[in-house]
Amino acid sequence: MPLVLDRHASVQGNELGDNVSLQLPAPVCLNFEGSHNVRDLGGYPCPSGVTKHGRYMRSGSVSELDSDGQSTLRNYGVNRVLDLRSEGELLFEPNPFSNNDKSGVEFRNLALSSYNMSDPALDRGNDDGLISFVTSGYFSMLSYKYGVRGCFSFLSKADKDGCTLFHCAAGKDRTGVLSMLVLALAGVSKEHIICDYCYSFGSVDEVNALVLEGADIGERQSKLALRRDAMALVYSRLLEVHGSIGSYLLSCGVNYDMMDKVCEQLLG
Repeated sequence: MPLVLDRHASVQGNELGDNVSLQLPAPVCLNFEGSHNVRDLGGYPCPSGVTKHGRYMRSGSVSELDSDGQSTLRNYGVNRVLDLRSEGELLFEPNPFSNNDKSGVEFRNLALSSYNMSDPALDRGNDDGLISFVTSGYFSMLSYKYGVRGCFSFLSKADKDGCTLFHCAAGKDRTGVLSMLVLALAGVSKEHIICDYCYSFGSVDEVNALVLEGADIGERQSKLALRRDAMALVYSRLLEVHGSIGSYLLSCGVNYDMMDKVCEQLLG
């Protein structure tokens, strides 16, 4: 049996094993002028070890980065950028890395959705309407199998000595869905995947207390709990339908070689 599905057959639901701790170190975040929600996917425990830093990063739009900001990302090791926004968004807010020759960064635009779900104009408030809005949007992204395949094709060609950044507008929804798939493929637990997602909506301490400890975090409880529940629902439904993340990706046309290379990049 090919390596990827063999590796993950025993963790289809990504439940924590006895050797995987619920405790998480604080994620590596880059905060500099023009940056939005920039985080490294390193530091998450999984059955085969811990995800490596400097391999994959997630963020919001990089359109506001000046030359110093672009240099900050390059100095961190970013040499490839995947923009998940639509062509219209890209035209309205150009990506400074889109000119490969000028930026020295390999660039690709592949939209997972045609609009920014975190646009304040689309705010659904802190009620059940938010869960319905978020989950329907995420299921729509996951049904765009050509797009998912394109994303994994790009991610699988990452340079071992470099870092691939993927981003959308806010770094929350389209980026959150792709991050969920990447981390789940590597065997990261459901709880930690939800933490990674929720860090875009609350502080590390708030998220860890709510998701990992089930603690009451006061006035922030409602908003974060809705986000936690939305991602949990999407993740669980994906496994219910496909049995494993690997099987879902196969249905998208992501082959074993692509999956192995993404895992090797994140874990090797």
